[in-house]
Amino acid sequence: MPPRVLALIVNWNGAEVLEKTVRSLKESDYPQLQITVVDNASADASADEVQSRYPEVRVLRLAENRGFAGGHNAGLALALAEGFDYALLLNNDVLLEREALTRLVDCAEVGPRAAVLAPALRCADSPALLDSAWGQILYHHVIVRTLGVRQQPAGRYRKERAVDCVFGAVLLLRCRTLPETGLLDERFWMFLEEVEFCRRVRRFGYQVRYCPAARAYHLGGHSIRRAGADRLKLYLVRRNSVLFLRRHGRPWHWAFFLLCVALSLGASLLACAAGGRLPFWQARWEGYRDGFLGRLLPPDLLFGKYAARKADP
Repeated sequence: MPPRVLALIVNWNGAEVLEKTVRSLKESDYPQLQITVVDNASADASADEVQSRYPEVRVLRLAENRGFAGGHNAGLALALAEGFDYALLLNNDVLLEREALTRLVDCAEVGPRAAVLAPALRCADSPALLDSAWGQILYHHVIVRTLGVRQQPAGRYRKERAVDCVFGAVLLLRCRTLPETGLLDERFWMFLEEVEFCRRVRRFGYQVRYCPAARAYHLGGHSIRRAGADRLKLYLVRRNSVLFLRRHGRPWHWAFFLLCVALSLGASLLACAAGGRLPFWQARWEGYRDGFLGRLLPPDLLFGKYAARKADP
């Protein structure tokens, strides 16, 4: 019998996209798949609509918005308690090709040390181009370099390989490794939590693999766009870069990181001042500051401070 997979879709106000993601999973050719929507206290009816249209899809409703990390951890607790072999983590704005999950599982089954696997993620608006492939951890001002962005899936992007990290729009996790490695770090809330998890997984001797035979399509940044929260992304990426270093940084990593931060803040100050965008520079600075101070503001305060508007109901 094929391994059992629990698909976990973290949703927040996803009325425009969630049903499409669920439908793409329902059309998967993988025979041992169950679907759970983890709803992060949405203000819209997106979870209700999915539950009405697909009664076989479980909806786990959280009392508060726990972000990508906390939402998926709630789902992973179910996967472990119910004995699933794999958990498929998805954003609510991702479409999988019919054969994608089968190919991801095949990739995992061939390499038993693979604990995290990701497909070739393409742009929904330009399907011939990659949204991203994998990440290279460089310990610079935002920790990771994203490879393959808006590039043709050719050359090195056509080959399956072990990589530093992959990104959280679509991830397949091997459940039996989770009690050893731990789950996602909820302090990150959103952004770089999957990069930190991949680094931790590799420290335990497991692999992170890019599997281009599997393909998915990313609508891209739905939750952030819906909240008008570009500054929130700037803040969280910078804060979480420091959190990453606090967990994994060696002295030489810190030295390089601090140099890159100083240069980045100086260059961005000049650019933002010239363009009348000083609030965006302030979000960068405050992210680094709060990371160093270990200050973790609750989501309501973060959205109130860094979102241009509240999410639509």
